[in-house]
Order: sequence, then structure tokens, then C-alpha cells
Amino acid sequence: LKKMKLLINNKFKNIFFLILVSLIFVIPLFSSNFYASHDGEAIIARFGAYVKASNDGQFPLRWAGDLNFRYGSPVLIFYYPLPGIFLIPLNAIGISLENTFKIIIGFSFILSFVSFYLWIRELVKDEYAALLGGILYGLTPYHFLNLYVRAGVAELMALSLVPLVFLFIEKASKKVDLRYVIAGGVLYGLLILSHNSVSLLFTPIFLAYSFLRGKNKQAIFQSLSILILGLFISAFFWLPAIVEAKYTNAKLFIDMFKLQFPSFWKLVYSPWGFGPEVNRERGLSPQIGPMNLFLVIISLLFLFKKNESKKLFIFWFVVFLLSTLLILNISTPVWEIVPFLKSLQYPWRIVGISSFAAVVLVSLWLRSVNNFFRLAILAAILIYSIQFLKVNYIPSKPDSFYFNYSSTTYYHSEASPIWTAGDFGDYPKKNIEIISGQGSINASKRKSNIHEFTVKGETALEVLDNTVYFPGWQVLVDGGKTPIEFQNAYHRGLITFRVPKGEHLIKVIFGESPLRLFADLISLTTLFCIFLLILLKSKLEKLILKF
Repeated sequence: LKKMKLLINNKFKNIFFLILVSLIFVIPLFSSNFYASHDGEAIIARFGAYVKASNDGQFPLRWAGDLNFRYGSPVLIFYYPLPGIFLIPLNAIGISLENTFKIIIGFSFILSFVSFYLWIRELVKDEYAALLGGILYGLTPYHFLNLYVRAGVAELMALSLVPLVFLFIEKASKKVDLRYVIAGGVLYGLLILSHNSVSLLFTPIFLAYSFLRGKNKQAIFQSLSILILGLFISAFFWLPAIVEAKYTNAKLFIDMFKLQFPSFWKLVYSPWGFGPEVNRERGLSPQIGPMNLFLVIISLLFLFKKNESKKLFIFWFVVFLLSTLLILNISTPVWEIVPFLKSLQYPWRIVGISSFAAVVLVSLWLRSVNNFFRLAILAAILIYSIQFLKVNYIPSKPDSFYFNYSSTTYYHSEASPIWTAGDFGDYPKKNIEIISGQGSINASKRKSNIHEFTVKGETALEVLDNTVYFPGWQVLVDGGKTPIEFQNAYHRGLITFRVPKGEHLIKVIFGESPLRLFADLISLTTLFCIFLLILLKSKLEKLILKF
């Protein structure tokens, strides 16, 4: 009992220490200014769109009504919603959009230290190896790339959740307990909601890890249940995002990856830059890092020692090797064959997996290292990481700038529907226009998802709502559904419809398409099933044990 209390005390002391260390490296976020980054401005503009959609009563949040020069955009269907979900209550209590962004990205960075520590602690049962592993993972160069260069809040959030999914797969592999299944499933669902690319990249690893660690059928069943539960919880997001992407220009840019392969030596080390291109001077540096690679090489000595974790070490070495090869130009034929890889656009995104696997390998090896060597590694990694604190400050912008943002927040029109002429470049003169016939319009309500107005037609009318059409939009004339035409040669991709002569109440409403409604029902049903799992926990655990 005393030993258990000591371990618990050590656990909380170590978590406190990890938070203190991580806070040193988020000090630049405490500035009253903002900082220049690749995606920060666009992401915060999406945050503004989330707030507006939420205020307009959308749930789930799907349509950004004021983006794309107020013609609207389906961007929220495809952009990972978890950061936006956290944003809404913070902004509601008066925190600015920029400061909310800083809080979320800073918290994600700090969480990566703690989550990795908790998993490695469960895995190796060594406090110091887990503590140092948490610091090594938190200070991975790729995390700084997302933090201060790309402003990749969603990817950093996802990478901070990954260790927690492994933690509950590990726990579920050792003991029949539905609490682990529920917690792991919820976390895997949150991972998918935080960044679909990161979650898809790690899913095969989760699957393989479940079989590796599962000592019996019950353990494997529980681990696989975690993944199934997470998929169903997050179905409202990933199912429409995958299926309805066919309506957008996303596929036009799947060959971008060919120009984004870094050289091997850039993975080892490259000068820390802020440019968008990995292979240009002063470009971004998606390095695994010389420190991590050096420690991985030394950790290979682990293979020559008799140890119960050797199989685990080999597993993670294979993950490290394969993921590193996928980042390099030599893997081009694989990228050409696998459609999902093309959608990543940037091969160097897989550095997140390589860095993760590298730190796992080092953490496994650290159990057999003396304290002096551990302290030397800690000092070296802290000193090496100071260089990543370079930040280019820019004046802070008010919330109104982001709420009135005109672009789609995508650089290559990936979220633009294929039936449009592309993104718009100017605001419409009017929200609603009569393009054929004689009559007048009186608008009474306009939200992102509801446009309500009356028309008085001296003749039959053709009406234009200057809103991009996407599945889910419908027009009601006096409560009756009216066909939408969105291929008018002069108003390509915009909502047009016909109204008979006379006075009519018009409602143009954005709701769930049949597919999105089906996906919503899957997620809601899964949440109800979780409630049942909690109620019937003991009975179900007995059934699993008999399995």
C-alpha cells in the first residue's frame, strides 16, 4: 500500500514537473501580439465561422455563411471540428479569437508531454524513463513546427491525444474493464475529430498494437472495441467528409505531394525556417532531429539484451523505419498507388509518426540507462530545443477582422464545389436578386443557415440567392419544397429557383443531407449505447470473460 501511494505521489509530482517544463516553451504565446505563421490567420477565421454557425443554431456545425465573400462555403464539413468545439465556450466568455487560439494550441502542446508520460509509465513501469520520454516527445521538433511555424493547432492536438489512445489500448489488453473501452473509444473519437489525417495514419498502428499487446481473445476484443467505438462516435464528421468530398475540388490537388519530399538529411537536420516549401532556402524544417536520431541509433543496443520488451521494441522500430521511408522520394511508387497518401499533400506530415516511434524506442531503452546518462539526455534536449522558440511577432487583430474574413480559408479552392467557377473575388451587390420577371423583395431574416424573405411578383419570377449550392440547401415557397437550379450559365453554382406570380414567403434553409443525417444518427446511437454500457457494465464484463 505504501509503495502504491509513493507511485501515485510520484505520478502527480512528475506531471507537475512536465507542465513546468512545457510552460517554458510556450512563453512566446503569452505576448500581447500574435505571430506570423502559415495557417494561423485562416484557422482563426474558421474559428470565427464556427462561432457564427453556433450562434445561428447549427448543430453539427456545417456551413460557413460569410466566408467566400459571403457566398458561403461547406468548409466546416471537411475541417476537423474539435478545436472549434473547444473554442466556442472560451469565446463565449469573452476571450478573443486569437487568445483562444493560443490557449488551445498551448494546451495541446502541454498535453503532449503529459499524455506520452502516462502511456510510457503504464508500458515500462519506470517513472524516470516515462518522465524523460514525455519530455522528449513534447519537445519533438515537429511539435514546434506545428506550434510556431505552421500554427497547426488541429495536428498538434491530435498528436497530443495519440498517446492516450495507446494508453487505454494497453490497459484494455491487461484487464477486462469496460471503463477502458469507453474511455479509449471516446479518446479515439476525439482524435478523429481533431485531425482526420493523423488519425488515419495512426489507425493501422493502433490495430497492429492491439494484436501485439492482446494476450487473449478478451484483450483483443476490448482493444478492437475501442477503435470501433471511436469510429462510430465520430461518424457525424468523417463519413460526410469522405463521401461528400466528391462534390469539391479536393482531387485536383492530389499530385502536390510530388514536390514535397524532403531529402534524408533534412530529416536529420535542416536550418529552422519559416517558408512554405520544404526544399527551398529558409523553408520549413520537418526534421526528426539529430538528437532523436542519435538516441534511436544508440537504443538499437537494446536488441542485443535479453528483455521481455524486445518484441515491442522491434514493432516500434519497424514503424519508425517504414514511416521514415514513406517521407522520402524513394517511396513515390507507393504514394502513386495508395489514394489516401495522396490526400495528405505533404509527405513530411508522416514525420509525426516517425518522431513518435523514435521517442518510444528511446523510452524503452531508457529503462536500462543510469541516472547520470538520463540527466545528460535531459540537459541536451532542453538546450537543443531553445532554438525552436523563434517567433515572428505581428500586431494582434480584433475579432471583427476574423468575423468579416472574405476568403474560404483554403489556399487552393479545395472546398469549393465542382459546379462553381471557383472561389469568389468580390462581394455580391445584393444577397437576393430577381433575375427574371417583374417584382420586389423584402428580406426579414438572414442567418448562415436560414434566409427568409417575401417576394411580390407581378409576373412569375426567377430568384437568385447569392449563396453557393451544396447538398443540404432547400427552398420552401409558402412551406412547399421548390426545386433548386444551380447551373444557370450566368450564376454558376449559385442557388436559383422559380416563384409563381403573387406574394410568397420564401425560406432558403441549409440542413442535413440524407448522408449527413445518417452519420448523425450513427453518432447519437453510439452515445446512447455508451450510456447502456455504463449501466450494464458488470454484466457485460462477465460475458466478455466467458468469451
